[in-house]
Amino acid sequence: MPDDGYIDTVDEVVAALEQDPILVQQIAGNGHTDEVIAWLREHTEDLDFTVYVALTGDLKDLPESGASDELARLLHARLDEPGVYVVSAGGLPTVVTYDVELEALDVKMEASRAKNEAMEADRHSGLAPTGEAALLVRAAAPDTIGPGDHAALRQEPGMALVRQDRDVDFLWQPPDPWPLSATPIIAGLVVWAVAMVLLRPVADRIVPGLGPARRRDAARTDARQAEATALQEAQSEARTATRRLSKALRTAADAETELLARATLSRDLAEELGDSDDLLEVIGADMLATTATRHLAGRTDWRPCFFDPRHGRANTKAMIANLTVPACSRCAGQVSEGKEPEGLLVPRGQRGAGTSYWKQASVWSRTGYGALADDFADQVAAQRRNGGRR
Repeated sequence: MPDDGYIDTVDEVVAALEQDPILVQQIAGNGHTDEVIAWLREHTEDLDFTVYVALTGDLKDLPESGASDELARLLHARLDEPGVYVVSAGGLPTVVTYDVELEALDVKMEASRAKNEAMEADRHSGLAPTGEAALLVRAAAPDTIGPGDHAALRQEPGMALVRQDRDVDFLWQPPDPWPLSATPIIAGLVVWAVAMVLLRPVADRIVPGLGPARRRDAARTDARQAEATALQEAQSEARTATRRLSKALRTAADAETELLARATLSRDLAEELGDSDDLLEVIGADMLATTATRHLAGRTDWRPCFFDPRHGRANTKAMIANLTVPACSRCAGQVSEGKEPEGLLVPRGQRGAGTSYWKQASVWSRTGYGALADDFADQVAAQRRNGGRR
């Protein structure tokens, strides 16, 4: 801990967590730092796994974009401990899990559902980042969510938060009413907005660059930025999954020879594909490593959601195109409603761009990223030996 008590580097966060798994900087405590710490201790001390919580301000050695995700990755790499990591570096918190019977995606989905319920049922203006972290901690508790299965609920954490904790100040954003001095500014903005709406057709005719063409260009730019962000996030997930598999292999000397061989092949393929500029390949690297790690741990029935493996573990099935496939609850629900699930799409610039990946002939659609094939790694290796042809 620095002399002034203010933490602003990753090294200082790591040093603090080595002493105490709960770190809440005053700048991130929503005006109630001591209450936040006490609440977090109460809700994590009896769990069977360690929950690391790091709520800090901006850290000077992290990028501005994706700082919380990068901090979570670095903390696990440096601490090298299993557990649930709830992390925020100057923004909304994220959660990752390592070597515990719990999927981070399931925790996020349950926390999101609970947040929506809390917002609908309560008069407050919204959850503060500390409240977001509290919901993630609640969702990770074993009496709230089943291992790897966000549908196996035994509590309603969103409603419990509203009923039991509605007066816990640190959970909620303070009201932010417009001051009277801002009234002229608001009025001016309203007049400007109305004028822009009324005059936009004129502007489009006079200056074509201000019209539909520019809006289309902006939309394309936004789409490219969204795809670039998705690729970076997938690459980070793939690297993390590959490191986790490498660690599992070092401690799996007693595993069956065939299982070890397939896990080693999966690691090699994941290392090869994880830095690709093709999102489908990067997700393939993540699933190769994740599936092999689960199988080494004895969870040989683990399968990802066929429609989008980023949804996590499949906990049910769905019928699509006369084929029964493993699916997460959300995708299966959309299929039962006669809708096509909001799944993984082929990226721009590839054949079939914008369509569901499983509609295009490829090793990924044939295997469903491991959802349909026990020999997932073997099929990917064969495709690579064939020169990468689909």
